Amino acid sequence: MPRTIVHVDDDPVVLQLLATVLGRDGVRVVSVSNPLTAAKTIAENHPDLVICDISMPGKNGFEVIREIRYATPPVDCPVIFFSAMGDDVYLRMAMDLGAVDFVRKPASTSEIRARVKAWFAPEGDPARRQKHTVMRGQMDLLSVADMLRFFDLRRKSGIIKIWTNGERRGELHVSGSVVVNALDSQGSGEEAARRLLAVKSGEIEAVILDSVEARSGMQMPVSRLLGESLPPPPEEAG
Repeated sequence: MPRTIVHVDDDPVVLQLLATVLGRDGVRVVSVSNPLTAAKTIAENHPDLVICDISMPGKNGFEVIREIRYATPPVDCPVIFFSAMGDDVYLRMAMDLGAVDFVRKPASTSEIRARVKAWFAPEGDPARRQKHTVMRGQMDLLSVADMLRFFDLRRKSGIIKIWTNGERRGELHVSGSVVVNALDSQGSGEEAARRLLAVKSGEIEAVILDSVEARSGMQMPVSRLLGESLPPPPEEAG
């Protein structure tokens, strides 16, 4: 039985392009141009994946996905946002809704196919494990703290990877609300976690996994790590 994607976008050219490209891979694509009817169409088709634009007349993409998440019963399939609206506010809103990826327009058809194929790889396939991306971007838009809050709020397990000038700086292993491992060029453990949290420039990627490798003896709550990075409260005038 072919995989099903529901694609929501008010641009008929984009709808036709993705339907043609993804259809070549044997995927059944249901195209929706009216965001007001999108939630109903998604629920009726039980898709394996939803691809959704953000800026649309009548109802934006976040409202569409929020509607299916809180429906009765809820639709909990993975969602990829495909939009030109890519600043930090939109990225964070997508993360809060549990988006698995965010592809900025314009994007090549080969990139879209690669992102979709990663989701349709069999469970346990290395390609799926490596491409199960929550978000990827520059750290002026997405900080380490943002990624940690995502894992904490969603109770997910995964790895946060950080690069600077193309070189790996390190990674944080998170299990729910706990950092269970951290590694950088200077070592591992809690001090490495603090150093990585302090990194402010470069590239960052978060990957959801079923489980992560824990470091013996390391159980650092995300709330404690983030709390340590906050500035001290101002002293009251005496």
